[in-house]
Amino acid sequence: MIIATAKARVEELGLWAASQNAPKTVTGVASAGTTSQANSAAIGVNDAYTRVDTANASGGVRLPVPTGPQDTRVVTHAGATNAVLLFPATGGKINGLAANASLSIPVGKAALCIAVNAADWAVFLSA
Repeated sequence: MIIATAKARVEELGLWAASQNAPKTVTGVASAGTTSQANSAAIGVNDAYTRVDTANASGGVRLPVPTGPQDTRVVTHAGATNAVLLFPATGGKINGLAANASLSIPVGKAALCIAVNAADWAVFLSA
């Protein structure tokens, strides 16, 4: 329900429409380590909505370098187990954490990611 609501809200805000690229679905997200951006699945520059179906322990996805302030992405976690680690692009920050640090997206939750500058993201998790 949360994931469907998040997708509907993204469409309502005009952040994703049928004319854009279809939502990206990532299955079997795996990472070599909990601090490994290089081994996380990249979210493309044109991927406004990414749904993670399954995640291995310490699996992650990596946000792109923002195309500008207010660049927006939505990442949902539809898997049954293991949180998904959300990384910024190399050198970037999420919510003022240390550069390159990840934020955890719990099972069944969604993350609204809004660029605050050319490298950093503000991320809001669903309840």
